Amino acid sequence: MPTYTNGVLRAFPRVNVTRGYAGNEPQAITKSAPVATGQTIYSGQPIALVGNEWVQADHTHSASQVFIAYHDSEDTDVVSCSKLLGFSIIGDFEIETAWVNTDGLSEGDQLHVNAANNLQANGVTSGGANGSAVVGYVTEIRDLGVGGHTAANARGGVLNTIPEDSTSNGSPQFILQVTGNPGDSEDLVLVDASGATRTYTTSTSDDVVTSRAIGISTAIAANDNAGIAIQIAASINASGDALQATAVGDVVTVVQTDAGTGPANIASVTSSGLTNVTVPTGSLTRGPARWIVKFVTSAA
Repeated sequence: MPTYTNGVLRAFPRVNVTRGYAGNEPQAITKSAPVATGQTIYSGQPIALVGNEWVQADHTHSASQVFIAYHDSEDTDVVSCSKLLGFSIIGDFEIETAWVNTDGLSEGDQLHVNAANNLQANGVTSGGANGSAVVGYVTEIRDLGVGGHTAANARGGVLNTIPEDSTSNGSPQFILQVTGNPGDSEDLVLVDASGATRTYTTSTSDDVVTSRAIGISTAIAANDNAGIAIQIAASINASGDALQATAVGDVVTVVQTDAGTGPANIASVTSSGLTNVTVPTGSLTRGPARWIVKFVTSAA
């Protein structure tokens, strides 16, 4: 489904039902119900029917409660009629969605809803506890190799968003912003997706970029924030760590490239001694979708 819907740029593609839905055919169980107050639902997310209202599904819901959302809760049709359509996992569907934790995922794997409101492979807990209900079985995992728009790959001039044919798992990411000149021998300390601590150190005396060395001599002499951002990104990319960086202007976007043992919380910024560089602390936040997973519904 397209990234743009009525001019709104999406972070995750809409759900695609490849088999089993032709209107409300009787063998494919669907349900239209109101969205519970305070709930925000996106197309493709697992949802649960509680008190005849939709809520985001998690590991506590039974197979008979779990559906896959067709609409966003803020879609015009949903707002106007006060009902959102869901596809029951008891129904006979084949569904593509980006709302899946792909950590350890393979074709044929059994899927469950986890505590983070995503689908997740049986036996995997990196996205939180798994529910007991079987949602279905994976038939395809698709990665188009698109890591979001960059300066060299910008559709419609919109950076850091997925193109309409992209697929995705919402890889964790964070953003650094250069506001001025860092000093010499200052450290950016990250924990990558393998759980290893990585230290990237500035050098104001040269422009050499090697593994975890950020050469910024020319950039700081010119007070070039964009140039400093480029050197930070280059150092991260040269390191071979499970992180990939893209510099656009004075902003560096760092994306986790390996699921590791806990894609929701392994990669993080542990500290930053970089003056004049804004760096978030804590775990990486979820970025644009990167993978799409097709599965056949099969409750058990």
